Amino acid sequence: IPPNLLQHRGKLFMMRYHGSHLKNMGILDGDNIIVRRQETIDNGEIAIVRYRVDEYYIGRYFQETERIRITTDNDGIAPDLLDPAYLTILGRVVGLYRDSIY
Repeated sequence: IPPNLLQHRGKLFMMRYHGSHLKNMGILDGDNIIVRRQETIDNGEIAIVRYRVDEYYIGRYFQETERIRITTDNDGIAPDLLDPAYLTILGRVVGLYRDSIY
């Protein structure tokens, strides 16, 4: 674990990302995303959220008046607009581990 993340040991988990929607954030297909478990998140931070039962979203989180907007910083992809009643924040992306250099 990188030294700046040691204070969060026990609250971290890692997941492998598959896809190309987050490439403008520097997150590539096959990257391992390091996430700090937390139930709240500030606007503009990169979050992982669960929507309803089995849908998961990763992107910049924005709380709006009646919805949550998740963006990918990718101009070709429209933001996801989610009903906060069905959304659970799983955590904030705090790091990235890449198995190889491309």
